[in-house]
Amino acid sequence: MRKFAVMGVMVLVFGMLGGVAWGQSLVPLKVGNWWNLEQEGMPGSGETLRIIGFSNLFGVWLYTMEMEEREPWDTDFEFGFFLSTADALYGYEGGLPFVGFKTGPVGTTWSYTEGDGSVVNCRISAIETVTVPAGTFTGCYHYVKEAYDGGTLQYSWEEVIHPGTGPVKWVVDTHTASPVTYVLTDYNVK
Repeated sequence: MRKFAVMGVMVLVFGMLGGVAWGQSLVPLKVGNWWNLEQEGMPGSGETLRIIGFSNLFGVWLYTMEMEEREPWDTDFEFGFFLSTADALYGYEGGLPFVGFKTGPVGTTWSYTEGDGSVVNCRISAIETVTVPAGTFTGCYHYVKEAYDGGTLQYSWEEVIHPGTGPVKWVVDTHTASPVTYVLTDYNVK
């Protein structure tokens, strides 16, 4: 379930130089920015995403995002490398860039391959207003993503990104249990 969270908010949240060089980014990646997303119905569980620095990987300057996953029984950390422009968030895996999020009209589709070979199909399903504990956000992109391994659906998730703010909400469905929803509770964006 971490892979979707990494992309979701990458915040992931998926380039990254967009925050430095080109003005407003789809996801504002600047050192010191952070987002707290809590799991609905499970106090203390959720994700905190933090932009903690820059890294020159694969000959490209990327923002380094620390992703803290909190569960009542454990806390895990992962790191991701991203670049955000005004119209897309790129992630890097195995030295190769992929488009995690992008702007466009409802119905826009694309896909990417994860490091484990899974193919992720992505679609903009809506542009909407979303209310979460952190506030009401208008003009959010609602993405639906499905991960396939060998042509078999493994899991799906939905992510809501507000341009200029970042991740607002995501819903994960492993198709083996009830979907899990995460909502933005607070954030710091410069």
